[in-house]
Formats: sequence, C-alpha cells, structure tokens
Amino acid sequence: MTASAASRGWPHTAGVGCRAATRSRTDGAGLERWLERADVDYGAVAIDSSGREHHFTRGEWSEKNIDKPFEVMSISKTMVAAVALRYVDEGRLSLDGPLPDVPTLPDEVVEELTVRRLLAHATGLVDFRGARDYREDRPLTREQAVAGAASVSDLTSLDVDYASTNYIATGLLLEEVGGSPLDKILERELFRPLGLDSTRLVNNDRDGFVGQGSAGVVSTLGDIAKWYDA
Repeated sequence: MTASAASRGWPHTAGVGCRAATRSRTDGAGLERWLERADVDYGAVAIDSSGREHHFTRGEWSEKNIDKPFEVMSISKTMVAAVALRYVDEGRLSLDGPLPDVPTLPDEVVEELTVRRLLAHATGLVDFRGARDYREDRPLTREQAVAGAASVSDLTSLDVDYASTNYIATGLLLEEVGGSPLDKILERELFRPLGLDSTRLVNNDRDGFVGQGSAGVVSTLGDIAKWYDA
C-alpha cells in the first residue's frame, strides 16, 4: 500500500510501499478508517501477488489520476541503500571496513561507523531533531544535521534505532564516492536504468527539516510498483 498526504508542495507518503496480497472489501473499509484516523487525504493500493491491480482512493486521487506525483518520504531510503550496496559490490565501498574520507561528515562518524551500520540504523546516531541546538524555525544543511546529531550520540552503540540521520549521512557518503550530487547519482544508477521516468530526487529542505538521503524522492504509484518489482 502507498498512502499519501498533501504537504508543502508535493503530497507525501504516510504509509509504506509493498507488494500486497488480494484485499477484501472489509480490508478496504479498515484502510479508510486508518486514513481518517491518520488525517491522510489521499491513498492508493496497487498490484497484488497475481499482478491484478486494486484501487482504493480518498480525497482528490482517483483511478484516473494514479500517476499524480507525490513525495515518497522514507521509501527514498530503500533507493539510497540500493546504490550503497551496488557500490559495495563494485568495490567502491566496504560493507564492514572503514569509511572513506568524507569531508562533509564529522570525523567521528567517518572513524567509527560502517556502511552496514548506517544502512541498518545501528550507529547510535540520534535523529537530527534531537541535537542540542536544533530549532524547528530555522533552516539547516545536511552537514549541520549530521554534525548536530553526532554531537549528542553514542557512536559505539550497536543498538538498532531508526533515525533519518543515518541516511542523510549515507547520502553524503554516496556523493563523495560517486562524485556527483545525490540526485544525479540516483538518476544514473537507478531511475534511468529501471525506467522510472516519473521519479526524481528533489530538494525538500525547509525550516527544521532536511531530507535528501532519508527522503526527498518524488514519484508516482506506477513507478513505485516498478521499483518494488526491480
């Protein structure tokens, strides 16, 4: 299921993308109740294990408009992880060895962490909104987000604790290794080869929020279905 809600320009996902089994009418009613409780305006369901399409819409979305672009939020992380693992396969990164020098990351992050730990959220890094000097009413860069989080984190911890900071850091790492901005890397490595013609990474930064790497991909339901089939 992919559910999306209108927010600052692009609608964004409030759920996750997945290949779903056939749903009954009862499940549809339950999904509608979930959308109402979560205050989500738009939703769509697509592609079961038999290849049959199912549609559930609310608000402005309809079966005739399922190609409307929306911000897929944390589905972006799966795309960043795919590129990181490709670079591991190509020998450009080590999964468990030291990170390469990345001037845009704090020294302690480069020295302590690995690609495996970043992708698994097993770094000790807190969410950037947990930094001492974080303020939701001012802009910040990706570099500032990672540095602020690292300053209040125990980077020796191997506990798994979901934090967007891990993928913001991974995005900066990929830029250093790939030699291009993250949007160009995703276009070159994933979107173009997979035929995701309606998918791109945008700058979704705003006061108190920085997303590229952990979020920021804008796509359509059709392209997300292709991505999960890739």
